[in-house]
Amino acid sequence: MFDDMEPLHFKPGDFIFNEGDAPIGVYLISKGKVQIFKTKGGEQISLGERGFNEIFGEMALIDNEDRSASAKALEDTWCYMLSPSAFNKKLQDADPFIRGIVKMLVKSLRTTTETHTTAKAKQKGESKTGNLFGEKK
Repeated sequence: MFDDMEPLHFKPGDFIFNEGDAPIGVYLISKGKVQIFKTKGGEQISLGERGFNEIFGEMALIDNEDRSASAKALEDTWCYMLSPSAFNKKLQDADPFIRGIVKMLVKSLRTTTETHTTAKAKQKGESKTGNLFGEKK
């Protein structure tokens, strides 16, 4: 499984990729922790953390879109990176029906994530300026 994967090390605070980047791989964490987040209105909105044996960065390779979020190491993190060509080979080997479902799920997840982060950013803005009517708390 690891034959076609490149081992990588990231220090705490290292950006693994940024929102809007073209995808260069999908990552499997062998040790450490990574935060996934979007930036809206200058605010970082966390989408969650990934740790041991978890994968991240897969969406951009599944739908051939730029990164929808950023990934940053929270602690010393070791990952294995699978290249887009190796990932696409594995995806093409899957049943076409399953590939279709996976692509549909990624599309839905991108939409849901965008809706969630927009609402969170709006909520953070309202808490700074007051309630929905601009009244200070």
